[in-house]
Amino acid sequence: MHYNLEEMDWIIKNMDGNDHVSLIKIEPKHEEEIHSDLQGNVLVNNEALAVIKDENAVAAQCSKVLDNEVKPQTDCRWNIKTEIANDFECDFGQQTTNILNCVHCDYGTKNKQRLLRHILTHKRNALQCDNCDYKTSNKYHFERHLFKHKEFKCANCDYKTNNKHCLKQHLLKHTDSKDFKCTNCDYETNNKYHFKRHLLKYTDFKNFKCANCDYKTNNKYNFKQHLLKHIDSKDFKCAHCDYKTNNKYHFKQHLLRHNNSKDFKCAHCDYKTNNKYLFKQHLLKHTESKDFKCVHCDYETNNKRYLIQHFLKHSDSKEFKCVHCDYKTNNKYHFKQHLLTHNDSNVFKCANCDYNTSNKYCFKQHILCHNDSKDLKCAHCDYRTNHKYCFKRHLLNHIDSKEFKCANCGYETNNKYCFKRHLLKHTDSKGFKCGNCNFATNDKYYFKQHVLNHTSSKDFKCAYCGYETNEKYRLKRHLLKHTDSKVFKCANCNYKTNHKYHFKEHMLKYTDSKDFKCTNCNYETNNKRYFKRHLLKHIDSKDFKCEQCDYKTNENYRLKRHLIKHTASKDFKCANCEYQTSNKYYFKQHVLNHTNSKDFKCAHCDYITNNKLHLKGHLLIHTDSNYFKCANCNYQTNNKYSLNRHVLRHTDSKSFKCATCHYKTNEKYRLRRHLLKHKVSKDFKCAHCDYETHIKCCLKQHLLRHTNCFDKDQKLLT
Repeated sequence: MHYNLEEMDWIIKNMDGNDHVSLIKIEPKHEEEIHSDLQGNVLVNNEALAVIKDENAVAAQCSKVLDNEVKPQTDCRWNIKTEIANDFECDFGQQTTNILNCVHCDYGTKNKQRLLRHILTHKRNALQCDNCDYKTSNKYHFERHLFKHKEFKCANCDYKTNNKHCLKQHLLKHTDSKDFKCTNCDYETNNKYHFKRHLLKYTDFKNFKCANCDYKTNNKYNFKQHLLKHIDSKDFKCAHCDYKTNNKYHFKQHLLRHNNSKDFKCAHCDYKTNNKYLFKQHLLKHTESKDFKCVHCDYETNNKRYLIQHFLKHSDSKEFKCVHCDYKTNNKYHFKQHLLTHNDSNVFKCANCDYNTSNKYCFKQHILCHNDSKDLKCAHCDYRTNHKYCFKRHLLNHIDSKEFKCANCGYETNNKYCFKRHLLKHTDSKGFKCGNCNFATNDKYYFKQHVLNHTSSKDFKCAYCGYETNEKYRLKRHLLKHTDSKVFKCANCNYKTNHKYHFKEHMLKYTDSKDFKCTNCNYETNNKRYFKRHLLKHIDSKDFKCEQCDYKTNENYRLKRHLIKHTASKDFKCANCEYQTSNKYYFKQHVLNHTNSKDFKCAHCDYITNNKLHLKGHLLIHTDSNYFKCANCNYQTNNKYSLNRHVLRHTDSKSFKCATCHYKTNEKYRLRRHLLKHKVSKDFKCAHCDYETHIKCCLKQHLLRHTNCFDKDQKLLT
């Protein structure tokens, strides 16, 4: 018996209401005719499923896709929407109340399209690509895959892609008009999806709430990603290392680290990477034109994300506010990082030491400290490290050309961060001002450090002594003093220390070549910091001036030291005597006078002291070789300061001159002593007699006379 397509459509429609319907029998001679009809008209009108019994049952369990863009597969003669079975129940099961059930499992649905997609899950890799080895059971994924063998090009630029949807999104960039505009702010876009995402910011109600914590969001994708944090088991595990995660995207990104070959290579430099996003970001560095410009200032960039971050600087209102303190910000990432400071429990704990933290990034950086092998090695020198950022910073030292040059002075550098910090020196206005004193600065970091000076409570306390501070960095520095073992040891001498910076400074002494040479004199050094301080001596103009006297200097540190002299109040007072001062360093040195125990002892003689600097000076006595020699005479010494003072004797010109008389000298210290002679008032007075002086040391010597007289009187009385 043979039915045409209209009759088949009528029979199938009436199958929904009848549980017992006669099946259609197909003669072998009509099989090819029906097959051709099904190809030309996919099951008539796509509203019903034709269930056909084939007596031969050659392809009883096969289903494949036949579409205009997909070639028919040789191993299956039927369309993906045609299922062959022995009877109605074999394929779809009993059909009651218009529900289509799968006979392989308990799945049921009223939507035939969903049922077809579900059936493919039982036919693993039913769809195969003719151009490559790709296999899948998902028709949508299969169609997306076929686009990879096609190429879509933009007519306005060089953009290419295999994804038709991505091409449509790209073309929107060349459209000036914005179809979607936000009524709450100035946001405009041509992307409907992005527009919907943006509108969620102004929705107070959160549709998705986490049952395990207080997390709320309107974004379903973000919600799913969040739920993965509460799952202990990790579905994706790396076969090369111990990395585990529940996030498939993160897992793919991680696998790229183990791939030695780099798929994306820059044509302008040696940059290579496996990450397409990072590659695009890198290419922006070679683009001279800046597509994104700030309307409030001169800021320009090629990175849209950077521009968005920059706009936040011009926003007075702060969207994110901390409920525990006064912290406010427009940056969500910074806000999350700040909240970790109020978290007492530290989630990340080191298995090798007592280190614990709430910051995952800091934890990863700490783990590198326990790694003996250094993966990153410099090709120009012996520098090795596990820290990628430090390695990049180091490579800049081997580059002669400087990318960033200051327009106001001769400063040059390859470090963008250092360049920005330098430009602040040429800015007269101070963005950060202290509410407790007159301190003002353009540097946010310095401002935060200064504010800590007005905080009475000390958050960080030493467990071994009474040391307290508000700076975590200083506490770490302090704890090194209580460590007996020394991590860094010099191979040339007995020098040992726990401080890496001090160790590097020490190693420079054994370097013959001097990297930093002064063009104005013969000064040479390996220490960049010393070199900068030396150059200031050749600058006539003084940038830092005292408002209360005529003192001028080129060093901010020296100006601060000088201003202490004009401070009437003495912040540091000794509990054992009447000594008081405004200088913290001097106060520490004085407190040592009241300490009976001597921490520093000489190994060659009985000399003991509490002052480390004094011990260093003493040890020079036991050194036979003299490191510092005068080029004009036979003078030799182990003390660099003594050599500098000696060299002044061979200089005819006198740099320091008295404005009141004809006195001249090469030593600044001697000029200061001389100027005191012209001062009428005497700052230092004796409490026992009428003796007055300008020199504190002279007063101390004078007081000894009264002590000797008192001792003699005591002896006479006895």
